[in-house]
Amino acid sequence: MILYQSPRNLRAMGAKFATTLFDMSSDGNRFWLYIPSENLAYTGESNTFHKIEALGISIFPGDMASLFNYREIVQGQRPTLETWPAYWLLHMLDVEKEEVNLKGNLLVDRVNAEVIRCELFNPDGSVRLQALFTDYTTQNDCRIPRKIDVRWPAHNTTLSITFSDIVVNGALDPKLFTLSIPEGAQIITLN
Repeated sequence: MILYQSPRNLRAMGAKFATTLFDMSSDGNRFWLYIPSENLAYTGESNTFHKIEALGISIFPGDMASLFNYREIVQGQRPTLETWPAYWLLHMLDVEKEEVNLKGNLLVDRVNAEVIRCELFNPDGSVRLQALFTDYTTQNDCRIPRKIDVRWPAHNTTLSITFSDIVVNGALDPKLFTLSIPEGAQIITLN
């Protein structure tokens, strides 16, 4: 289950055979990740990459939230548009004094205006994130991808998200974004 509420509230739960594997919540500033089988909770800043050695996973909650709201990606940037026969390539530039840094790219299909790919870059120009959006469906007059494949190359981490039972602009109780950590769980703060 994935819930997203603008501007940056994200809740993601993963399960296998009716057993919760993880439960994560982020308000855009801080994230919480609870692993029931270990009775462990991790917390840290949302805008940085975290490697959790004990579980063999890496997460970047801030990047995950931005995949559901393109406004987060383009906000405060100077866009430049390239027009190609099949797509538009929108470059998000951060222009400071004499320096120009490429912050990200959005590849948009010219026929149906669907975002096909998103790339985010580190300040040194290396690729921080690559995401592919596929299998679009229409919900409440919105085109929504049913599948997002995300890759963080520098951390050798991939994530595939497949959506079903999609609801757009449904009412969400703010309490849904508050993760309850059971009493007695060990809490580990990541820097």
